[in-house]
Amino acid sequence: MTAGSNVHAFDPESGEKLWQTSVENETDGGIAYDDGSLYVPSATSLHALDATTGTQQWRYETGEGIVYPPVVADGKVFVPSTTQSASGLLAAVETSSGEEAWTEPIDFGRSGTPAVSDGTVYYAGDDGVTAIDTDGNEKWAAPAAISRGVEISTDGDTVYYTENGSDYFDYNSKLVALDPSDGSEKWEYTTELPSMYGPAVVGTDALYFSATDKVFKINKESGSEEWQTSVSGYEVSGAPVLYGDALYVTSGGFELDAINTSDGTKRWNGTFKTGRYDPVLADGTLYLSVGKNVRAFE
Repeated sequence: MTAGSNVHAFDPESGEKLWQTSVENETDGGIAYDDGSLYVPSATSLHALDATTGTQQWRYETGEGIVYPPVVADGKVFVPSTTQSASGLLAAVETSSGEEAWTEPIDFGRSGTPAVSDGTVYYAGDDGVTAIDTDGNEKWAAPAAISRGVEISTDGDTVYYTENGSDYFDYNSKLVALDPSDGSEKWEYTTELPSMYGPAVVGTDALYFSATDKVFKINKESGSEEWQTSVSGYEVSGAPVLYGDALYVTSGGFELDAINTSDGTKRWNGTFKTGRYDPVLADGTLYLSVGKNVRAFE
């Protein structure tokens, strides 16, 4: 986990702190892990750390702010960042050395963390969704009237993107499914809510996403709604986390809900006295940052 300019590692069984490493400037969460290394964004840098010891392996300077978490695939870290002109840049960085492989202009106001699958990187910009290979070569561009706040996910068979309404008074946030071979649209689901939080979470037969104060389950093949349910807090604070037959969702008022994926009913709820970040699940344990503490739940 990150706190201020520090990165902390804990034993998942005992909660014992294993190591702590300081990086330059404030960290903004969104750590990525791959093959024994952690990739930690700070204000204008990406740091590669040894996951066992916390030792820094390399540092990549973006020159501008990193606005979304990085993603790792095919020996590269893909890092979205802003530029001085308020546009953005997607950089591909070699995991072995920290050397820049290529960069691609993006609109950071529309594009979140890119999605990567089967050697293809998907990201959103002014004109729609674009697919490029991991060497930076464009495969296709799917035109779309994208307004703001796009997050992309994929299961390899379909590319999904969530998009906020065109403004805070436009209640038409939506989830769209695209064919990964050419970017053609498969289906579109539109809500009556203004804001979505994070990408759609892909399950075996369904998608799950959060919007304003609700969580939705959508059929992957048809795009039809299977259920929607309200969270315990006043507004969802991030994408749901899927584990087994339950979703874990944090919301305003320091609430954490466990929701049954079958019918959207609440399994249990926890309320905390201070702020928290999105939960992380690993090997049957749920980890949550609460104030200055990390809590683990089975």
